[in-house]
Amino acid sequence: MDRQDERYDITVNVVPQGYSMGRARIIVLLWQLVQSTLYSWAPRPFYGWRRFWLRAFGARLGHNVRIRPNVTVEFPWRLTIGDNSTVGDYAWIYTLAPITIGRNCVVSQYVRLVTGSHDARDRNLCLVVKPIVVGDCSWIGSGAFIGPGVTIGEGTVVGAQTNIFKDLPPWKIVTNSSSLQIKDRTINAARGGAE
Repeated sequence: MDRQDERYDITVNVVPQGYSMGRARIIVLLWQLVQSTLYSWAPRPFYGWRRFWLRAFGARLGHNVRIRPNVTVEFPWRLTIGDNSTVGDYAWIYTLAPITIGRNCVVSQYVRLVTGSHDARDRNLCLVVKPIVVGDCSWIGSGAFIGPGVTIGEGTVVGAQTNIFKDLPPWKIVTNSSSLQIKDRTINAARGGAE
């Protein structure tokens, strides 16, 4: 009798040939140490302090990028964020491959941007990595999950707790209420503020 589990060996933990963390192990360890102390211990308004550390480890950050102290960035040298974008509390930026977040974006609290997964058909569950791109003026709602290889179109809103595994067109609103729903996004005049 041929059992499925006998064909499966995850103890190997296969990484694709040619894959690299992008820096020497000592740099990866140093980043982990800095992130768990100097970076995360700074009070919330110390955005410049966190930008300093992220840039020191190779992140490309635009003007006025705001990253909360409890955001986890796996490998900052694979992260690019445009001007005036914000990453909220407890977001996880899992940069096994590059992640690019455009200008004027909001990545809300508890969002997961995950560039790595495993090939479920491979006997050893080989690592698979693909980049993520979040277009300018997009908003990723609280608790959303964006999977490997996804491009979020410019101006698109991903609703709270929505899981995205395919590219999304620009200027849409996408929610996960019972089934994936997509509708057009339009921008109205400002309410109660300066025009």
